[in-house]
Amino acid sequence: MVADFVKILEQMMNPRQAVTSFISAATGLAAVGAGTIYLYRLPDTAIHAKRLVVVLIIYGVLQMLLATAYFVTCMQTTIAVSKGVKDAFQIVVGLLVALVYVAISLVSMVVGVYGFYKTVALVSSVDYLDNTSMTYCPQILFYTSLVVFILHIVLIATKCCCCK
Repeated sequence: MVADFVKILEQMMNPRQAVTSFISAATGLAAVGAGTIYLYRLPDTAIHAKRLVVVLIIYGVLQMLLATAYFVTCMQTTIAVSKGVKDAFQIVVGLLVALVYVAISLVSMVVGVYGFYKTVALVSSVDYLDNTSMTYCPQILFYTSLVVFILHIVLIATKCCCCK
């Protein structure tokens, strides 16, 4: 049974998955950075932009947690494999972290798709100039969120298709 857990955890550890996790973490860091910069700079009337900023920050934090959980799983699996299959504690911890990874991944996927929806909903009505408008959104914030959430969709497809 322990050998089966090691196989499952080793399948998670492939170079393509590591690259997509690193890109996701960098995207999350950019999302948190952009969201934090604009969180307090937006006028109170820019309701849609404030909601977008909150979604961007939540998404970024989830992506950084996801990358951290992935790399902790990799470390736990490497330690478990190097110690041998006898040390079941490392494998159980690795499996628990892998389950946390799956849970965070599902929540992150939902938040990312919701953020993509919110960004696309603003496309037709976004106002870059009138900061008293409800649909006011700074151009940099809008394009950052558009790039982040499009990259999110691309990374989901990449993880599903290429990282098996």
